[in-house]
Amino acid sequence: MTNQITNSGARLYADDTVLCSSHRDPQVLQANVNQLHDWASQWGMKFNPLKCCHIQFGKDTPDIIFELGSEKIPVSNSVKYLEIHIDSNLKWNIHISKVIAKANRTLGILKINLTGAPKKTKLIAFNTMVKAILEYATQSIQYFTACDKIFHMVTKYSYFRRSGTS
Repeated sequence: MTNQITNSGARLYADDTVLCSSHRDPQVLQANVNQLHDWASQWGMKFNPLKCCHIQFGKDTPDIIFELGSEKIPVSNSVKYLEIHIDSNLKWNIHISKVIAKANRTLGILKINLTGAPKKTKLIAFNTMVKAILEYATQSIQYFTACDKIFHMVTKYSYFRRSGTS
């Protein structure tokens, strides 16, 4: 498939497809979208236009409307790809806030369900469920200060204190 798309890079992962291009000519970009649409049709697949979006990076990008078949592809200021939230300004604020919120929800569930559990069990659950959320893709995203806030919150509260007998 990727060799059928000219002037852009097409990436497939499971049921996610990304079409990336640094080209600024709207006709060339629309032609790439058409090639992707034709490739999917050829293989009996269909992209859901409601789940598609396009994002433009940079300050001086013109507003462009793309169509997938006869459906318009909505413009978005941020997009989630492989659990990483990318915004049009290439800042990590949205990603960091969503990761922290997800880690907090998971931590809350662990607190409720592991109230009387031994400290070792809580630590294993934390490392498996919460730490994994916080550390996903940290090699490419420098948000360790946000992760430090969560780790501090965990140690500040009584999550790891032993309650009762075990």
